[in-house]
Amino acid sequence: MSRDPTTDLIDRLATELPPVEPIPPLRLTFASLLGACLVLGALVLAVYQPKPGLWQSVVGDPIWSGVLLGLCLAIGGGLVASAASVVPGREGIVRGSLGTGAAGLALAVGVAVVGTPWAEGGIGGVSAADGVCILRAMAFALLPAVAILWAASR
Repeated sequence: MSRDPTTDLIDRLATELPPVEPIPPLRLTFASLLGACLVLGALVLAVYQPKPGLWQSVVGDPIWSGVLLGLCLAIGGGLVASAASVVPGREGIVRGSLGTGAAGLALAVGVAVVGTPWAEGGIGGVSAADGVCILRAMAFALLPAVAILWAASR
């Protein structure tokens, strides 16, 4: 008695499957991505050696503090969303994290727009140093972006 060719194919596919690699726990993935961001932050501080009064200017200036808080929320939300997006059944965490990240980004942009003295120079008053700062920030964002894409691709 011959078997159905489809059944034979399914049996053969099931026996020749490689072992499934388990998905790492979400906490471990998040900790790894956060660690990569912290290493990058330490690298930035080591390379650019901030002014001695930087911490006082960040804490003492509500604009700096608001932008920093917003960016931290955006980074944290993005990290959690990217780590949770690869785990089945974590769609609620992904949506919540994306909302947190978007709210953080809105906070950072809103505080920067409201706190910037536009009347002093307008948008055309942005200096070349500001452009260099933006380019450096984008370049330093590449390492966390690669880490997030690597984690998501696994």
